[in-house]
Amino acid sequence: PDGGTVLRPDGASEAIQIETEAIPVKGWRQPYRHLLRHTSHGVIINDVLGGNTGTPLDLTPYDSRQLLALRSNLELPDPGLEGFYRLNRASTLDQARAAVRMMRHTSLNALFAHRDGGIAWQVTGALPLRRKGTGLFPSPGWNGDYGWDGYLPVERNPGRENPPDGILVSANDRSISLDHPVQLSRSWMAPYRAQRIRELLAGRDALTADDMARVQMDDLTLEAHVLQTALRRVEPELRALDPEAWRIAETELLAWDGRMQADSAAAALFLSLRLALFEETFGDELGDDLDALLSIAAIGYNPLQEALRSGQSSFWDDRHTPQTEGPARILARAIRRARTALDRHGDEPVKLGEVHGLVFPHAFHRNTLLGALFDLGPIPLGGDDYTVNVAKADTRNPARPVFIPSVRLVLTPGDWTRSRSTAPLGQSGHRFSPYRADQLGDWLSGRSHRLPWGGPAAGEALGTLTLSPQRATLPAEPHSGS
Repeated sequence: PDGGTVLRPDGASEAIQIETEAIPVKGWRQPYRHLLRHTSHGVIINDVLGGNTGTPLDLTPYDSRQLLALRSNLELPDPGLEGFYRLNRASTLDQARAAVRMMRHTSLNALFAHRDGGIAWQVTGALPLRRKGTGLFPSPGWNGDYGWDGYLPVERNPGRENPPDGILVSANDRSISLDHPVQLSRSWMAPYRAQRIRELLAGRDALTADDMARVQMDDLTLEAHVLQTALRRVEPELRALDPEAWRIAETELLAWDGRMQADSAAAALFLSLRLALFEETFGDELGDDLDALLSIAAIGYNPLQEALRSGQSSFWDDRHTPQTEGPARILARAIRRARTALDRHGDEPVKLGEVHGLVFPHAFHRNTLLGALFDLGPIPLGGDDYTVNVAKADTRNPARPVFIPSVRLVLTPGDWTRSRSTAPLGQSGHRFSPYRADQLGDWLSGRSHRLPWGGPAAGEALGTLTLSPQRATLPAEPHSGS
């Protein structure tokens, strides 16, 4: 009640620690003073919840007098720089795995390939040992059943070497088994990208750099196959309930191959249908809170994906009607809603690239006048959240992908000279430089550039650099006097 303490088990109280950080700001006479409150359970984050950045990274607002504390492994010392030093000098998979286990602050799936053909996977980061709970929801700090009992010894972090099938895939999917004794995350993505990669690699004994570059450009989404299965499951009922909705589903969605290509009208409908299904399935129960669900729908396996996969959900019913709806009626409504949203664009069939445009924002992006001049795009783009060639967007605004491949990179440890890469734009960030976007076409099409590992081959020149210094007049040296 006094605002200065928090309740702990057995009625004990703990004083909230308050620190003031003075941050100098150019042009300000006095520094900005930031108040930081923290407890033994972490930093109090109530002040940073809500729309602070205007990006999909904003956190959901939390209007409550209760305090939320966020504890993280940042409280530990981190010998991560030494880990990188050792990683760059590792000559075996065991040495490489030991090196990345020194990186305590960041949990990553680190994958390794040795020039002798060996491969390995290692999870980095200090993993907390929770008494109860998973970290997905806030835990009651006044209940002794919760809290952390230190960290898992890093030697027990998940990892393995040389799996029997010779393949390791990391695509933001669940990388550990369901019965793993330590909770790593609840933000696993749906497995569609990882499954598709495995499909493309299965049965291939000898893969070239060109083969791997083609895998990176794959645009088929297995999520579309899940939707198609859900539609066929309710086909008789959907035909009877809404013949027009069934016609749209049959001619546009069921006849579609599931490829998210920029010139595909079916892909545009599929993208529009995802949002419509969220609205029709969960909107009546969640109301204004639907936005909170949509804000996290793209960063983990979500309830709509499970409802479509299983055909079961307590949310199929519309609470605003006296009858009990099922998946067929909800699907029919969502199909019509998605079609109506696309029809607003005009009479011609809308293609994915017309509603899925990539923009590279400049630092002046938010300036109304300068943003349009310095930004690059929109560029019609294929792919979506679950294609190997990913183009992940906020579910609430699927027209603007916000996560794309930051570089297309193929590495060949057996012979590094065959490695290649392509950047999304180019080597210069200057808006008027000829090198600002000279790789964009290659990045969009999947073409790549050989990395000059070890310099050019004998007799080959990468280019010519000419230095032409101008003669300068040096200032006369002062006389020392004598």
